[in-house]
Amino acid sequence: IYYVSVKNKYTKKENTTFEPVILYLLTTYLLLKLITSQDMFLLITTLESQNLALCIICAYSVLDKGVSKIEAALKLYITSAASSGFLLLGSSLIYGVTGSINFNEISLQLKSRAFEQVLFLLENIIYNFKNTNNIENLNTYYSTIAVSEKTTVILFTIGILCFFISIAFKIGQVPFHL
Repeated sequence: IYYVSVKNKYTKKENTTFEPVILYLLTTYLLLKLITSQDMFLLITTLESQNLALCIICAYSVLDKGVSKIEAALKLYITSAASSGFLLLGSSLIYGVTGSINFNEISLQLKSRAFEQVLFLLENIIYNFKNTNNIENLNTYYSTIAVSEKTTVILFTIGILCFFISIAFKIGQVPFHL
């Protein structure tokens, strides 16, 4: 109701259609649902549904002062598809490492594992290598970490990076804006 009254006031149009109102309400609902998501499945489905509604809103008015908005909607949809690939890759890597899609369970898995010890050891490796520039010390520290722990940390780090790169694509952060 607020949207229709504001639109009529500023555009001086009395004949408003109901489709944009439904799309704006749907987008608002999906953003609220996105905020309250507890697992990756709900986060991904609400983010993609909200992005599809935004693409439709972007392309709704075909011609506005001689400028076609379909091109902008198509660019938004294509970058969204590329971003969805990164989001799904990151989510699958995080699921592969932790074995859960629930954010609370993922945090418990990370706290229960030796992630803090492994990250602490990696930090010590980097610090000692910077200060001494001695490869033998680097090999000594690096050999104290088990191969499975190294793989787990690397896969989780790549998953988190893919996940946040996708989110940066979705919200249009620099350097991902068009």
